[in-house]
Amino acid sequence: MSNINQDFEKWALGFSGMDGGDIGAPSSQAIWVSGIEWGGGHSASSLLEEFNKNVSSPPDGYNDWAHNLKFKYNQQKMKLLSAVQGGIVADYKVFAETKRPFCVGSQGYFKTNLYPVGFRNVNHHHWLDSIAQVTGIETKQGYMDWCRIHRFPKLRSYAAKAKPQLIICAGVTFADDFKRAYAEVNSEFKLELIDGQALRWLRNDDDTLVVVIPFMTSPRGLKRNITIQAFGERIRELLRVGR
Repeated sequence: MSNINQDFEKWALGFSGMDGGDIGAPSSQAIWVSGIEWGGGHSASSLLEEFNKNVSSPPDGYNDWAHNLKFKYNQQKMKLLSAVQGGIVADYKVFAETKRPFCVGSQGYFKTNLYPVGFRNVNHHHWLDSIAQVTGIETKQGYMDWCRIHRFPKLRSYAAKAKPQLIICAGVTFADDFKRAYAEVNSEFKLELIDGQALRWLRNDDDTLVVVIPFMTSPRGLKRNITIQAFGERIRELLRVGR
């Protein structure tokens, strides 16, 4: 890893790989939603363009609330957030329009990712030679290891400063990574099963609740509305207990 591109390093250690919104503050705590990485996929040329962007501050978010309804993944998140906030999943479109999560000028919601480079899926074969050349990292595994050492402490510092009331993390196979990025060193997740699906949660000393849920668009993931509602209600209950 001695030949890492310095432009990549600067970008990866900033507010990159995030859709943004309102990151919050201790006096006005937000709810964060964290994925693994952007979908769609970066090419080497698009990554070079990303490296030139100013990522010294959190991105402002989407310009249009309808973006939260554009993709299935975002729709599922609106359902869960509606339930967490005391509503029902069936009203997710109304929730998206009235609350405008992750949008410019809205308050209370911030969207981020563990890893900054986007891929169609988490399969390591998407780490092409051209990606290796522009980052200076030979393999996807090497890139992930680098992020765990260097980027994750940055994510933890952002959370420690903003003190979100809740961080919802999607992807149970990445639970250890979510813990590294958002939780205290010696903390451990508690595990609950809801309708056969795993909910992992822990509470940091600063009272931030960190939950890990199944991915919401995978075949065996958190897809059924009745289960999403139950997850949202349980998370809401955990939030109340901690306050």
